[in-house]
Amino acid sequence: MSSLLSYAFGALAFYPNVQKRVFDEIQAVCGDEPFDKSHADRLRETEAWLLESLRVWPPFSVLTRRLKQNWTIQDNVTLPPGVCSSHLFCLNE
Repeated sequence: MSSLLSYAFGALAFYPNVQKRVFDEIQAVCGDEPFDKSHADRLRETEAWLLESLRVWPPFSVLTRRLKQNWTIQDNVTLPPGVCSSHLFCLNE
């Protein structure tokens, strides 16, 4: 969570137009009230900013799984159960 917030807040510093939209949305939804769970569903711009931060800077770049059943990755390539598979995530900037 801390790495997500570090990158997300860092991104706001580089994109002042997004920073303003997120700030304005939070002000419009929350006003002077303390933030609570009921506000979260109405913060669409803020949610989009956090999801985009996760897409560009995922908290992990490799995910490894041990297969429990056959997995066909191409028409003629099937991996058997017990094999470890790793998925590399590309960073899309």
